[in-house]
Amino acid sequence: MDVAERYLEELANRCMVEIKVHEQGKHAVTKLESCRIHDLMRDLCLAKAKEENLYKNIHELKIVDCLCKKLPDYQSHMFPDPAILAQLKLYCTRIEEDPIGTLERLLNLRMMELGMDSFRGLEMICHSMGFPQLKHLGFHGLGNVKQWKVDEGVMPKVSSLRIWY
Repeated sequence: MDVAERYLEELANRCMVEIKVHEQGKHAVTKLESCRIHDLMRDLCLAKAKEENLYKNIHELKIVDCLCKKLPDYQSHMFPDPAILAQLKLYCTRIEEDPIGTLERLLNLRMMELGMDSFRGLEMICHSMGFPQLKHLGFHGLGNVKQWKVDEGVMPKVSSLRIWY
């Protein structure tokens, strides 16, 4: 067993990370398919970050290669007030549940890009009054999305929209 795999296994035994092993018979360099931070560890990190005011000045956020089934509820006590977030880029997050319901509540969001493999669902729905400050929106590599529903009154300030595969 490789040293890195032993360390990773130790973290998994301590419930700090969750690891996924390749299916039997699948040829791979390592037996591990993926690894992600355990929910308990994530909550601990978020609570500590909030305690230390780590989020105080985050205006731009880019999340890459992070496995999550759905976005966290920004109204929860675990998250800081997201009011100052102005730019958001998501890539390879593999979100399964429509993220728009959460994202449209980021009231000062001015630029958003959902990149390659950021959302794996079939449908996205933008509700009225959502994204009140959004000016620039980009979708890239969202091949699973078959329908994008946009209610009247959504994104009143959008000046650029880019959709490409």
